[in-house]
Amino acid sequence: MKKRFLSLLLCAVMLCGFVPQGMAVSAASTGGGLCAHHTEHTEDCGYSEGVEGNLCTHEHAEDCTIFETNCVHSHDESCYPNETVLDDSATPSDAGEASPTECTHVCSEESACTTKKLNCTHSHDESCGCVEAVEGTPCSYDCSLCSELDSENINPQKSQEETITIEVDGEKNWVDIETAINDAIADNPDAEVKIIGKGNDAVIVLKDLTVDVEGMYRTKAIELQADTSFENVELRIPSTEGSDPHIMIFANGHSLYMADSVRKKFSGAYTKATTIFGGGNKKDVESAHIEINGGDWSGIYGGSYRGNSGNTYVHVAGDAAVSKVYGGCYGGVTTGSIYLEYGSSRRYQDGSSTKYALADVIGSGHDIQGEPQIADVTGEKIEVKILPGALVSDVYGARNSMVSVDDVYITVDEGAVVIDSVIGGASTSRTEQWSLADGYDTDKKHYTANSDIHVLFNGEGRVDDTKYYSCRIYGGGVFGDVNGDIDVTVNGHAEYVYGGSSSDNVTGNIDITINGGIYAGGHNADMELGEVSTWYGGTVTSGCVRGTVTGNITTTINKDAEVHALIGGSDDGSVVGNTNVHVYGKVLKKNHENSNRFLRHAGSIFGGGYYSDEDYIDVTGSASVYVYEGAVVEGDVHGGAIEGRNFGDTYVDVSGSVLGDIYGGGENHHGADGWYASDGTVIYPGVVYGNTEVKIHGNGTANNVYGGGKASRVIGNTSVLLEGNASVQNVYGIGNPNSEYWKGGTLKKANPVAPHVYKNATITIKDQARVADTIYGFEIFEIRDNEVLPLGGRAEVYFKESNNDDIFKRVKNAHLVQVTDSSNVVIDNEHQDNEQLVNVYDLVIDTSATLKFGADAHILENYRGDKEKSGTLEIPAGKGLTADGAVTDLTRISIYDYDNVVPEKAQVYVISGAGSTTDDGDFTWIDTRNGVYMDWKAIEDNKSQWWLVNDPNPERHGGLQVKKTVSGSGASNTEAFTFTVTLDNTTISGVYGDMTFEKGIATFTLKADESKTASNLPAGVGYTVEEKQNAGYTVTVNGTAGAKTAGTIAANITATEAFNNHKDGEETPTPDPKPEPTPDTPDDVPQTGDTSNISLWIALACFSVFGIAVILFGRKQRHKRHK
Repeated sequence: MKKRFLSLLLCAVMLCGFVPQGMAVSAASTGGGLCAHHTEHTEDCGYSEGVEGNLCTHEHAEDCTIFETNCVHSHDESCYPNETVLDDSATPSDAGEASPTECTHVCSEESACTTKKLNCTHSHDESCGCVEAVEGTPCSYDCSLCSELDSENINPQKSQEETITIEVDGEKNWVDIETAINDAIADNPDAEVKIIGKGNDAVIVLKDLTVDVEGMYRTKAIELQADTSFENVELRIPSTEGSDPHIMIFANGHSLYMADSVRKKFSGAYTKATTIFGGGNKKDVESAHIEINGGDWSGIYGGSYRGNSGNTYVHVAGDAAVSKVYGGCYGGVTTGSIYLEYGSSRRYQDGSSTKYALADVIGSGHDIQGEPQIADVTGEKIEVKILPGALVSDVYGARNSMVSVDDVYITVDEGAVVIDSVIGGASTSRTEQWSLADGYDTDKKHYTANSDIHVLFNGEGRVDDTKYYSCRIYGGGVFGDVNGDIDVTVNGHAEYVYGGSSSDNVTGNIDITINGGIYAGGHNADMELGEVSTWYGGTVTSGCVRGTVTGNITTTINKDAEVHALIGGSDDGSVVGNTNVHVYGKVLKKNHENSNRFLRHAGSIFGGGYYSDEDYIDVTGSASVYVYEGAVVEGDVHGGAIEGRNFGDTYVDVSGSVLGDIYGGGENHHGADGWYASDGTVIYPGVVYGNTEVKIHGNGTANNVYGGGKASRVIGNTSVLLEGNASVQNVYGIGNPNSEYWKGGTLKKANPVAPHVYKNATITIKDQARVADTIYGFEIFEIRDNEVLPLGGRAEVYFKESNNDDIFKRVKNAHLVQVTDSSNVVIDNEHQDNEQLVNVYDLVIDTSATLKFGADAHILENYRGDKEKSGTLEIPAGKGLTADGAVTDLTRISIYDYDNVVPEKAQVYVISGAGSTTDDGDFTWIDTRNGVYMDWKAIEDNKSQWWLVNDPNPERHGGLQVKKTVSGSGASNTEAFTFTVTLDNTTISGVYGDMTFEKGIATFTLKADESKTASNLPAGVGYTVEEKQNAGYTVTVNGTAGAKTAGTIAANITATEAFNNHKDGEETPTPDPKPEPTPDTPDDVPQTGDTSNISLWIALACFSVFGIAVILFGRKQRHKRHK
């Protein structure tokens, strides 16, 4: 029985595996984290809703199990035959075990010998309904604003003991409702009051009001004494008589909520102002919280009237309409922070008239007209947010109020529309009646923002896509100073951007980033496209409008951004600091013919400002413009200003595409060459008092490049550098005297003004940079019937490491042209018969450089070179190198011609008596090639001479290459061997390719696998090449034994003399192998190991294994017989 019980217990335990197992289920996250500023979950917040699990409904069947048998039965007496006698007598050694012939045991589940095991192959699918539980993840969004509002008591949460609900059925008077509210909250002052209309005809008439508002004409007050909300009611304003009062609603620091089902109507034809205050009536409040989603309101204030407030929260959205929304107080100070958000798109209707207006949204409060200045915000920050879907007129950081917070934030969300302006700083209404005390600037009558300002514009600056853009964005104020830094980011689209203030100053740095578009418009959002005859806008002005920025300005036009014009400085103002303009996007020139003001220069960039009269100095520091690869500027680029003045240096860096011209200086488009200021100083429009620098590199392109300005002056030096793969049409060391612009569809041309450069002008060409036409060091202009050379110093042109397959057409008017640093320069004009080097005073070719002309070259003064670093000047046969000064003996001249035409003659013309007076001459710089002869011809005045160089044999040059190799195991790859090349023409001196000859002899060293080549050697010259210092080597030349060889230079062939030095290594003798010693094994050595026969042991082991196997097999056979 014991065995049977254990068998059943084992079966019960194993059957537990057939019971379906439940999945772990966790409750889904409820979401959390949502608030007025985070209204729905996003990927960034990390919220995911949990999934509740469902159990699998699959039921196991027979095919889900298998049976396993493991017999646990042991035979007993009942299993053996009755005749078997068991006694204690000895058992014979050959007796077998008796078979259990009577055993009746059968293996089964009951006997616990057979067990059922689960072997289910089911996979969860839709049929079984199994859903694995997924644990939700909570929202990680931490609303800093809500936290701050809570911590600063901007959004206080009161513990409500009771909610008082007042239903309005039909028409009720406010005074009756107010009495009921006051009675209800007398015993419970923390109760919340809900005023709910019953049905669709609930009306509250705001009449019989008794509380006056001091200082406000014919105005009555409604004083709320509890947190109050209005839903589904009409607020009716008596307006049948002119004596009916205006109404102000004061929340007195309690929360005020108006649902979008709230409506406000007038009972008559008179217009009555209706205003909401979150604060009190001549009462200070600790905080205020109002949310207005319905009704039409003349004004909404977050703070108090003639009182102060702490933190304020104002939310206007839904179906509300308002004329003006203020975050702060009316005639008071907001000592806390302000948060104001606006999301309504409905226009405010003024009374029963048809006059509609969009809202002005102002972060601050404002002063009371005609009274001492009080209004200010002194908390941590002002934050104004225009929500998606909103439609507003203007957005201000502050208006008619001081601002003393740390930061002002203005954000216009994507999907919001502002049709007039966004103004980050403090602005002042233009009226003489505004207050004049307590920080108010009595001279300019302007308010000040003592704050850092941050403007983020993601919205649209026009009503719809059939209208013109009209929104203007100011980082500073309008008639208001800013003492702090400003940053403006535009991801949407607008008409203007000003980094600073309008008609006032900024003391701080300005940073502007444009990622969207700044397009021309008409200052009227209702104006249809195509109706504007003159364009305005489309301009980014980085500084102020008639104001001064004391700080640095950085403006960035990012990739995919578009603007029509860009000014790095101020408009009619100044920058006491540096300006930096970075362009990765596009500057458009569209419709510039019909442009006005700035858009006379549509498509253009100016590092400086726009115009400055004698009261302004424009930019005092440096002005820099960067046009990056991928950027497109459809107009011109100026390092300087439009008629403004730059007192520092200017820098233009271009690796993108400029379709117009590039100027290192500014522009004077009025044609006036200066005027006298009141102090007697001369003001030059567009002048740069420092140096200008233009750099075009990478794949940068432009039309013409000027180191100077456009009809304007540069008091310092000018510099133009072309490198990389830069490509331009023409390069000018100075400026352009002509200025023209479009206005009203007419091209205006100003009188020419000499573009003076007071010091030096430098042009440098490097790498593969290309000038398609002409390089001008300077020009001589006819200005008012007089020839003017507007250059006070020297004009110099440098080719450095210039190796260009493209051909420069001409270099003209330079004091120096220098070809250096291994340059290989070709100056040609498609083989035309004209001068290629015109009016150049000095020509220098050095450091193995080559300058090749396609036509005549005219040198006004000296042709100079360096014997030790002599280069090659190549002129075509039949053309001339003309020098008006001394031609020195410093560089070779080679003769060539095009298209394999045999050159006949080249000439060097020397004026002013330079050179030799002997018949045979002594100009060693003349190439004395084989077959070439020189004729001397004196000019009639005996002061000028001609050298005529004739060459009847075009095949006049050849070369010589000396190569070095070594072989053999004993040869050294690092050992240097000395070679001497001796020519039979001792007049040959100078650098010829890799070899330098002195009176026909060149000495040099070569190591293994090195070579040197002498090029441009006269054909027919004999030579010997000898190797020295080669002891221990076997020397061959071209396979022939010997260390010296000789030959003759052949025309158009480079001879090769290949020297090989062979040395075998010394042999090392191989020693005989050393015999292995045989150890002594004397008989008397003690035995230390086992010396028995190992084979015998292996045999015994095998017999043992076999015997054990036989015994085991016999026992197995007996066991089978017993069964």
